Amino acid sequence: MIYRSCWVACFDLLGFRKKVDRNQLSFVLEDYREVLAAIKKETHGDVRKRWFSDTFLFYLLDDSKESFLAMDSYCRRFFRRMILKRIPLRGSLTTGKFYAESDDILIGPALVEAYDYAERQDWLGFTLTPGAREQLKRYETDGKTVYDVLSQHYYQDYDVPIKSGRQSESCQTENLPAYTMNLIRFAHGNQYMDEARCIWDAVVDMEEQSAMNESQDQQGLEETCMWKNEAETVRRKYENTKNFLLNTVPGLAE
Repeated sequence: MIYRSCWVACFDLLGFRKKVDRNQLSFVLEDYREVLAAIKKETHGDVRKRWFSDTFLFYLLDDSKESFLAMDSYCRRFFRRMILKRIPLRGSLTTGKFYAESDDILIGPALVEAYDYAERQDWLGFTLTPGAREQLKRYETDGKTVYDVLSQHYYQDYDVPIKSGRQSESCQTENLPAYTMNLIRFAHGNQYMDEARCIWDAVVDMEEQSAMNESQDQQGLEETCMWKNEAETVRRKYENTKNFLLNTVPGLAE
């Protein structure tokens, strides 16, 4: 039983309810297991995992620099591999007070904040919270802050689209460190561009599949205001994601 400052990450699967309705849950389970097995071979640190409904939770039981490095590596790989598996999701990593009792009872401000920041994003993306950013500016490595190093390679401060109070529009943003979705952002040449294009292709494929599913759901039915709003909400998430990729990967549109 612990109650201390910890690193906590939360991921929210998009369209999960419809996958369950279409009996596609087995595909998600298989892909999820494959992703976790692959990450386990690539990372170090005993990152703890919980999955319930459309929510994935990862955490480590302290807020040290070493724990962050383990969590960050794990979360970035998880997000990237899930996207490449054509599973849309969004997530957030934070630090704060967290209560864990035998992994059965999990509660605390850090969990609430990680979930809130994951759920409010209006795209497919992975971010650090403002609190995480400030904590990383306190850690140093090789004469630089950990945040400076991360900003060079994996993250970029970006005006992340945030869901507004009205379902039909999104005009709000919050400046957050956003994962650029590039495995080696600092590299140059074809390898760098190939990495970015794999992500781009996955996002486009998910957008097309989502549009196809929406069309099938509506087939033979009169369009309703609710259906139109939902379709527009989904379209907007993918448009925001593609805009982010175009803004952070030079040459991707060529």
